Amino acid sequence: MAVDLDLSTLRSDYDQRRNRDRQRIWLALYAADKRFNYCGQTAKPSMMPEDNLIRSSENFIYSPICIPVDYRLASNVALRRVLSVSIEAIDKDNESGPGSYDLDLRSVYHTFEKDSEAWVKTQTERDPEIAIHANLSALHAKVIISHRWVQRSFRNLNSSGDPGIEENQERERREALAYCINGSLACLATMCELQDDLLRFTCDSKHLYFAYASFFLFKVFDTNIATTILDQQSLSYIFGLFQRSADKLERLAISTTHTIAFHAAFLRRLSRFDTGNPSNFGQSAQNPPVLDHGASIPQSIYNDVKAPPVINATSLVAEQSQTLQALSQPELGDPTFEFSSFDPLPELGNWLLENSTDESLGANINWNDWWPFDDDISWNFTNRNQDGIGLDNTHDTEWQGLVHSL
Repeated sequence: MAVDLDLSTLRSDYDQRRNRDRQRIWLALYAADKRFNYCGQTAKPSMMPEDNLIRSSENFIYSPICIPVDYRLASNVALRRVLSVSIEAIDKDNESGPGSYDLDLRSVYHTFEKDSEAWVKTQTERDPEIAIHANLSALHAKVIISHRWVQRSFRNLNSSGDPGIEENQERERREALAYCINGSLACLATMCELQDDLLRFTCDSKHLYFAYASFFLFKVFDTNIATTILDQQSLSYIFGLFQRSADKLERLAISTTHTIAFHAAFLRRLSRFDTGNPSNFGQSAQNPPVLDHGASIPQSIYNDVKAPPVINATSLVAEQSQTLQALSQPELGDPTFEFSSFDPLPELGNWLLENSTDESLGANINWNDWWPFDDDISWNFTNRNQDGIGLDNTHDTEWQGLVHSL
């Protein structure tokens, strides 16, 4: 409808304020479209075209009738645009196949990381109250790009058998994993800091931020990467974070079909990877209430409920990076708010970069061919028989239904 109405184009029969309202709607819809398409990872085609208004969104704030929300809107569009351009360039580059890639994803990630940190700094200077939300938006965007980097790193196979090439590829895999794991943990830690009402009543698209992080971490455990490269202290922190996140979501869930109730159940089931804590298996063997779709959640929920043309990918990513930096130039003095005040994350990165085991991630872990539904009994949310098999042949459909809910 926005495209049909051509909301981004100024109309001569409208006054300045009415034209600007139309453009605000256009910018907001563009940001929302990219949010669902890339941040939500819905795999749906993007519907909003990129026009001059989008490409020059940093100029939207320079108007005599600018209002405070315009700063947030223009900045949000800039962040979403540079993320989408980066992802599109990566996906386009992936079509070349191993050995023919042009983009250095390490460079792409670090460039975006630098720009997004400057973006967050500007947002917190203008409005400290939105600091946690600005950080979350940038954090999730970095996780998405680092996940693309992880996928690429497992495609770069060493067909020649050169030990030097294999060593470099192994180090890159661990580096990419370090950033994606740390970012995913930070998303869940941020979730634990959000206000109760915000988390309880926020839209499902925001919950996608957290579910995306949880699902990536599940993949890290299910492919045995976590037990291969993480020490016990790091594993203990991760399982503790799963527990705290699930506790909060259960406490805030409005009903058994609430999105956060499904996410809480998903996080609870991740405790099965904590082989160092036998009590987890005893807890999962209990019979908590069963949801309408078969997924179970602890009883505490019920106690706490309250009523285009070919482009040069490298140059395009660099161009959009410059746009984001231009919009992120601070306009106020030194910030008085520092986001890193919540629960600090463990220093996992250095550990991941140390090749402390002889096991090669590339040779022994099939990351890109992994499929979450291969394990029929691991995600059965109903009663099991003595052999651990879900009754009534419902285990596979329940597991798939839960993932689709997330």
